[in-house]
Amino acid sequence: MSCSPETQKAYAKWSTGIYSVLPESKTLLGYPEDGHVSEYYPNSPTITKEEIARVNELTGKEFMPENTRLIKTVETQAGKEATIFKLSIASAEVTGPAKTFFFGEQGRPTTPMVPPPDGPIITAVGADHCHQMKRIVEECDKAAEAGLNEKEKDMFKQYSKSFRTGSMEAHKEAQKIWIQDKNPKVECNIGFIEV
Repeated sequence: MSCSPETQKAYAKWSTGIYSVLPESKTLLGYPEDGHVSEYYPNSPTITKEEIARVNELTGKEFMPENTRLIKTVETQAGKEATIFKLSIASAEVTGPAKTFFFGEQGRPTTPMVPPPDGPIITAVGADHCHQMKRIVEECDKAAEAGLNEKEKDMFKQYSKSFRTGSMEAHKEAQKIWIQDKNPKVECNIGFIEV
């Protein structure tokens, strides 16, 4: 196969990095505190494993890490430093207002959801990667129309709902339907784990 001079130049520049297995901090998923580079925690070099676990503990009943990114910022509010975590949910649209959680007593959210004076705030917001997600939703809708049986149609409707709203429950439902579609002409399983 022949390549243009521009492609050959780009390949020469990037091929070592693309095929390298070392250093693991740049080639394997991991945590920023261990020196790993990860887009799951963009622009958050000081985020810790403990903070990530705590956010998951507080938000895990509603959100899953598969389609989220966690961004940590420290802001000054009323003369005090406040830690704010933004949980960005991949979805084509924002579904409702942002949800707010915080590190309450014994690690539980407190009602009403007003942050304590010294506790970190977690805000869950949809529409991360919304332009790409809109295109995926359009294709899932077309696939649902073209499905060869009701299972395939229902599966793609659930995929569409998941990518439109960010609902991992809809994605789980699509997976349940996928496993029931016996001997499909074309196997299809999409999501944030399967590509």
